[in-house]
Amino acid sequence: MVNIHPLYTKECVKTINFINMLTCVAIKDFREKTFESLEDIRCNNNRLNPEILEFFRRFGGIKNVYDYFSDSYTVKIKHIKCIWNYCNKYRVQPHRLRMSTDFTIIKIPIFYEYITSEVA
Repeated sequence: MVNIHPLYTKECVKTINFINMLTCVAIKDFREKTFESLEDIRCNNNRLNPEILEFFRRFGGIKNVYDYFSDSYTVKIKHIKCIWNYCNKYRVQPHRLRMSTDFTIIKIPIFYEYITSEVA
């Protein structure tokens, strides 16, 4: 059993709550388990921290993160250990894995070029 300082545990809990909120916001279709791209999500009109993007990439994608952390939507010891191990392995502070919770999903517009000679 790993002995984690209570202050560090609180930081991990805040980070896990942010990750749960982020993955829930990113759900496109719950039945199909499809998610928005993390590149399309903004917090206070800022892109997500590079550390957050790396966390999701190293964990295997947003679907794997969602499946692991949302099993009960409450923080469990296994979640705290996961964040603690990740932060120690990759030398990241837990506060770098979270941001403001003012989420916005940005949709990049798709432009089509119509060739009038082919339309008629």
